[in-house]
Amino acid sequence: MNHNIMKTPNLIQHLRNHLNPLALAGAVLASAGVAQAGDLIVLDGTACTAKNELRPPANVTNGSGMTGTGPTATHAGNDPDQCWLSHLGLPQWFRVDLGATYSVENMLVWNGETGVGNIGDHGPNEGPYRGVKQADIYYSTDPTAPGNNFSDAKWTLLGTAGAREFAMRPNTTASFTYTDNITLGVEARVIGFDIKTNWGDYNHVASFAELEFFKASGGGGTTYASWASANGISANPSDDSNNDGVTNGVAYFMNKTGLATNPAINGTTQQVTWPNGGNIPSGQYGTQFVVQISSDLQTWTDVTAIQLDSNTDAVVSPPSDGSLSYTLTGASPRFVRLKVTPN
Repeated sequence: MNHNIMKTPNLIQHLRNHLNPLALAGAVLASAGVAQAGDLIVLDGTACTAKNELRPPANVTNGSGMTGTGPTATHAGNDPDQCWLSHLGLPQWFRVDLGATYSVENMLVWNGETGVGNIGDHGPNEGPYRGVKQADIYYSTDPTAPGNNFSDAKWTLLGTAGAREFAMRPNTTASFTYTDNITLGVEARVIGFDIKTNWGDYNHVASFAELEFFKASGGGGTTYASWASANGISANPSDDSNNDGVTNGVAYFMNKTGLATNPAINGTTQQVTWPNGGNIPSGQYGTQFVVQISSDLQTWTDVTAIQLDSNTDAVVSPPSDGSLSYTLTGASPRFVRLKVTPN
């Protein structure tokens, strides 16, 4: 169990004098996070970058050409402008930033490019022959891992170099379902593709139509243990590793790895709001986190979900935190805290 306590403004001086270990109210710094839709990690086109482009990498995660999501979804088969297409020349690289570190279970691939290809005097050309064939997959928890250098120590290779082959999409203009379902089973913020070959297009270009990534069932972002280890923070969520007055568990909820402050109670509305940085989904209220109130700092009562003003997940684009808000009612003295018990 860990928590940080907020109090009504007229008690702040009393708390300074008598409750020094407790964090005083202050401004909360913003942090980015990612929204969930079931197990799907919801992304948009800003997540993707590539070595170069004839058609933008944004098409690969912005849902263009897609009908639905998940295993039953289809991608349109007749519009190449709904894919990423590289410039001439292989190898190529492609990189996806998931917006936060996740326990990533698997990835669905709709290989590119759309349209019907042909085999002429110079060999296969256009259509599905531009789709990725052999590519190594890399992953990292570091958002600065460079797409143009997979030998960088920030990257870890998934599987064996040279062994990963992607299926070619159907040679038709009809809509098609995913071409690969690849098990990842890693903690990752970014996924990289070191693309070596396509399916034969003699222009030596590469193409993906769509990629979808799925987190561990029921999870938010990374686990507390992984988050703490990656950021040099104590494994005990009740500790305050950097002595900023915010316990590790609350910092984990807000996804703050540097100096953080607790939110202040609004002196007019009496509302307090914590940012949800994406590590714990809103559906875990009452299990992994709960707002509590007290009149004496001894007996604490859980605030029910229906009493909250807001409890929302973070969103990826434009990046913004979710919101956990509660308005204090009744006579002073009143205290409120966020209790976090991460899995």
